[in-house]
Amino acid sequence: MNGIIYAARGDKVSTTLFFGAMIPVVGNAAKGISEGVQNANKGLGSMTEKVNKQVENVVKKLS
Repeated sequence: MNGIIYAARGDKVSTTLFFGAMIPVVGNAAKGISEGVQNANKGLGSMTEKVNKQVENVVKKLS
């Protein structure tokens, strides 16, 4: 059902990963890719927060 919804919305990546997950070997690869992307996004988010804090500290020192 989710694959059909993804396709209707035009989300090609999610559609491919969803339907690919139905095939055992491809499904394992799709799951790994999906988890890797999610972890990368989490890492980038925390890195951005750290950089923003450092910039704020530098601005405070220069003021």
